[in-house]
Amino acid sequence: MRENRRRHPRRQMLALTLVFLVCGVVSALLAGALASAQEGKPKPIAEDLKPANFGVMLDHMQVEGPMACAECHPNAFMAWKESTHGKSFDTRHRSQKAKQILNKMGVKRFRAEDSLCISCHTTMQQPDKMEAPMAVAGPSCETCHGESKSWLNDHFNFGGADMRKDEDPKHRAARLKMLKEKGMNSADNLFDISTRCYSCHVVSNASLVEIGGHPPSSNFDLVSWSQGELRHNFVDSRGTANAEAPIDHRRELYVYGLLLEVEWGLRQIGGAEEEGELAFEGADRVESARKALAKLAKALDKDAPKELASFQDAADKLDAKRLAELRGKREQVTKEADALHELGRKAASALRGLGDKLAIVDEMLPKAESYKGKPWMPKK
Repeated sequence: MRENRRRHPRRQMLALTLVFLVCGVVSALLAGALASAQEGKPKPIAEDLKPANFGVMLDHMQVEGPMACAECHPNAFMAWKESTHGKSFDTRHRSQKAKQILNKMGVKRFRAEDSLCISCHTTMQQPDKMEAPMAVAGPSCETCHGESKSWLNDHFNFGGADMRKDEDPKHRAARLKMLKEKGMNSADNLFDISTRCYSCHVVSNASLVEIGGHPPSSNFDLVSWSQGELRHNFVDSRGTANAEAPIDHRRELYVYGLLLEVEWGLRQIGGAEEEGELAFEGADRVESARKALAKLAKALDKDAPKELASFQDAADKLDAKRLAELRGKREQVTKEADALHELGRKAASALRGLGDKLAIVDEMLPKAESYKGKPWMPKK
């Protein structure tokens, strides 16, 4: 029978000390390695972490939220609710991709007031200045049409009871002018609404793309995306059908897209700090749109408005050499892109006035089978 041996207290203490010592050394080495890795890891530019610097940044105090629109526009509300925009509020921040981007960018909360994600992925509302803003939805009505507190009760004033269908043209013109001054982007302001789309679907934030791994764009197309699941055109049918946009609107969307492609490609160049993915896409975007605009102007021939020529003159200066010179020069590029935007606005207005002469772009319009998603339809 083996005799029990008593453990020597001093030896036991030395063994424990040795174990703790080894653990401490290993922990220190791991911590040092981690710190070195963190130091070598590229950090986002401070300006790229501010939500107000890109996307669609709303005045949270002026936001009423999508439910304020639902009472009078129930079908449009349902079309939005069933779209990716409507559903993303419950899913986007939980996706593995979003979590990876947040981690790489050093952002703790997707929906925080200072999160760079909120300007594109949420509708934030602040009912009282003493309360913190809170996310109430994903991209919604006011993301595209503007904060509604100042104009919500005015936009359905058609000049009398039951006058919506028979509104006096002068009253309508005055009403739309007043609503635009108050910040509403109505369906008549297609260029402004299209600009909101580009503000989020084309990313000019270098840190978000090169460090965070966010896609530089959504492979976005104004016509095919607006006529798919995002479609909410119930006006002409009095709510009975979600109709495809009239052909003149689709023509306008196509040419507005070309104008905005140049502008937002330039903004991507300004945001790019190096010759990476963002710079490459920006240059390609500008070049492709310039060629398409030249083709449009040639087809229009004598009908091409002088405003389009002015835009082209500015765009033609953005050759490969010039874009390389502008890479990373954010402040300068912002000024040039803003000026280009105003030229684009004037060109858009002039092109809209061409009417059926824009039919030359019909063969370039996306076909219905290529629309992104299926539009929601009311039950009959």
